[in-house]
Amino acid sequence: MNSDLLLMFSTEQQAIQNDFKARKEHGEDSDEDDDENDSDDKDDDDEKSDEIGENLMACLIRYKYHPSMDDKCRAGIEHHQLVS
Repeated sequence: MNSDLLLMFSTEQQAIQNDFKARKEHGEDSDEDDDENDSDDKDDDDEKSDEIGENLMACLIRYKYHPSMDDKCRAGIEHHQLVS
């Protein structure tokens, strides 16, 4: 992959991180340290990880036909789409 494609991926990743920061600042994803909420916090972390993974995959799918995308990467993305 060339630098243009890497720049697009890093820009997408930065947008995702900024979205999570904004949600946390507005109280949508509060992390309180209560013993009762520990399992809920783990579930929230899993949901965040899933959302990040989905957003990353969506970004990869969006750019899989970019001329700079490596053929092996494109094949991996298409494989993931087929088995999901």
